[in-house]
Amino acid sequence: MTNLDISLGTDVAHFLIFHPDDLAHHAGTAIGWYAEPDLFRAESAAGRLVAFSTGGDGGFRLRLTTDKLTDVEASAVRCRSDFPLRVSHGIVFVDNGDGLPGADQVRDPQESADQWFEVPNGDYRVVVAGLDRRPGLDVPDYVVTFVAVTDLAAIPIQGPPDLSGTTPYFAARDRR
Repeated sequence: MTNLDISLGTDVAHFLIFHPDDLAHHAGTAIGWYAEPDLFRAESAAGRLVAFSTGGDGGFRLRLTTDKLTDVEASAVRCRSDFPLRVSHGIVFVDNGDGLPGADQVRDPQESADQWFEVPNGDYRVVVAGLDRRPGLDVPDYVVTFVAVTDLAAIPIQGPPDLSGTTPYFAARDRR
């Protein structure tokens, strides 16, 4: 079991998970390219990018894990979405858009050691769960779970979905 707890801010209301080498072909692509539906769907279908919206800018706490949600986390799930991801480097980067390869890349991911998550090479269903951080409940805003799979193509492509929790999980799921 591998875990990473991280607090990270965003001023683009999105978080992304990827390995920079897998998206190097976007080095000349305009900023925010991941939000273009056709580009996102192509990269997601290839297992190279996970991206989701927080619904707004701010600071967020995330937990990445190869284990399952804790019982307390599971009781606080307000929304969730699944993504295909192929890990080929034994590590992925969790980002707020600043380290995403593109023409206007703000920061080199290698300068952010605390934003790397080690996960064995393979294909994964990445489940991002948005949690309800109600008073008295010590949970992160998002838990990102890596579940090994044998068929990436079986995971529906969507998004980047809004995981702010303003659209209930079941309503979002029914739109797929």
